[in-house]
Amino acid sequence: MSVPRWRRWSLSNKLTLIGVLVGVVGLGIALVQLLRPGNPPSLQEGAANVHAGRDLNVGRDLVVIPPNRLAEGSEGETCHVVPSVQSRIVARLYAREDIRGTPEGNINFSFQELFYEWKLTLLPDRPTKRISGRIDHLKGDDRFRVVPDDATLSPLQPRWFSEFPEPARKVPDYFARSFDVQASRDHPAIIAVRRPLSAPAISEVDIVVLGDLRSLDCKVEPATSDVKAEAIRLSQQATALAQSAVGGLPLPIRSDPGDVAVEEVQATVEAWCQTDTCERRTLGQLEVHMGRPPEEYFKAGTEPNRAIHTDAQKDARG
Repeated sequence: MSVPRWRRWSLSNKLTLIGVLVGVVGLGIALVQLLRPGNPPSLQEGAANVHAGRDLNVGRDLVVIPPNRLAEGSEGETCHVVPSVQSRIVARLYAREDIRGTPEGNINFSFQELFYEWKLTLLPDRPTKRISGRIDHLKGDDRFRVVPDDATLSPLQPRWFSEFPEPARKVPDYFARSFDVQASRDHPAIIAVRRPLSAPAISEVDIVVLGDLRSLDCKVEPATSDVKAEAIRLSQQATALAQSAVGGLPLPIRSDPGDVAVEEVQATVEAWCQTDTCERRTLGQLEVHMGRPPEEYFKAGTEPNRAIHTDAQKDARG
């Protein structure tokens, strides 16, 4: 009768085998104890993050991978932020005249400005310490509005389509700006861009693009956009607004003439499309500026005969 192989082992080898078995059983018991519901969450989560398949050699320290808390909130749930990007065309209509030449108090719109507006809204489902990113395809005359006020916005950074510096070219293909903001469900972060247009046309390379969005303590969903479709939609809106008849004819496109003179009055109103096809439009942001405070006109004997009204106000009154 053959003797089992393990019986022929020396005493030292048998003791080594028993020690290994005891160590493995003890490791199993320790893991079971750690995973019991009554244990502290940090230990339980840490044990759950031991990588499957990792070599665990008896006699060595057990390396526990700490849980990734960067994307967790106070309740242990993952924080999410979905970037919302909106864009539209805005027309600002101008009416400016010498206040002494408006005996009936009526001034007519005579020209307009066109703007391409792009707005990014970051609304996480719980407060975040920091959300950072980059905005591409900007121009040198773009205007910015940032919420909250303490958000960080870098200076314009020159960029080229080749993605390499072009030392021989003084004018870059576009600009980029980086940003850092904080946000919460009740206080979203907003970065808005307003770009003046000299003509009612938008090309694909003119579309503002959001890139490299990330967060230290929140999972950021990717932002996608169809640049070609966006350029077509915005060009249609720009054309419709530019060709809108005011007083029988479309208003010419001009830039802001600046501050009004002492004896001038200016009224502006903004219009934008309610739909992609611009079948319906909205008027808002009515402003009236005078060259000096109204009481000074009375002192100077330049009292207007009646209140100043614009065509838009008359149309609103029906």
